Amino acid sequence: MGVEDFRIDIRTSADVATAVAAVLAMAGVHGDMEAAPVPHYRYARFEDTNHIVELEIGGDAEASISVRFALCQPSTIDPVFVELVGRVARAANGSVIIAEDVLFDDVDTEKPFEPPRWEGLGDVIARCIRVRRAQWEGEFGTETARLSCKGALERYILSR
Repeated sequence: MGVEDFRIDIRTSADVATAVAAVLAMAGVHGDMEAAPVPHYRYARFEDTNHIVELEIGGDAEASISVRFALCQPSTIDPVFVELVGRVARAANGSVIIAEDVLFDDVDTEKPFEPPRWEGLGDVIARCIRVRRAQWEGEFGTETARLSCKGALERYILSR
């Protein structure tokens, strides 16, 4: 988790192979060949013409799935991200955890959203994204770009 991205985590009782198969079976998701290989982790991406969302699947007996996007992307990514998180959580039957410390006094961000009911999850994610995007824009400006998290890191942070 870095300053350049917004991330949620999904914890599931499924093994890694099952989680990888479920994620890669989703429409618009494919393996990510650009990700640096890390033992016991698999990487995937959801891409459309305007957005990139990255997924990391790993763990030992039980899988953990991280879903993230670069905050420099246009705000049109927000509903795309919320919808993808919902699809991944349902496919993995997993608990969703907001992996950002943005709304410290918000009880909705302090607990996991458990299956099969993820009521209010989309609203909480959208609120957290707005806070993180405001932080990003305060530091790096309002220019938008369709970049991976690595691309955003290189373009906006490491190039300073």
